[in-house]
Amino acid sequence: MYKIIKISPDAFVIKAGNKQFFPTEDNIDYQQFIADVAEQGYDIVEGPDVIQPSYAELRVLEYPPIADQLDKIYHSGVTAWKKDIKAIKDK
Repeated sequence: MYKIIKISPDAFVIKAGNKQFFPTEDNIDYQQFIADVAEQGYDIVEGPDVIQPSYAELRVLEYPPIADQLDKIYHSGVTAWKKDIKAIKDK
């Protein structure tokens, strides 16, 4: 079981047993937390504001901003842009 503890308006730590860690990509404990939540669901987490994002919300984060996409089309052409977008869609 994990617990999210808010330590300031913009920061929090995650507690697992007697261990606390920050949610950073290079933290091995955080990686385990992500894997556990992916496998077991959000029910293993308690704390404020545990929000399950929708599929659409998660998907939109994968795409570059529209300005960058238009820049890619202008500089590299539609074919190069399609290749980049296809890689995101395939993921």
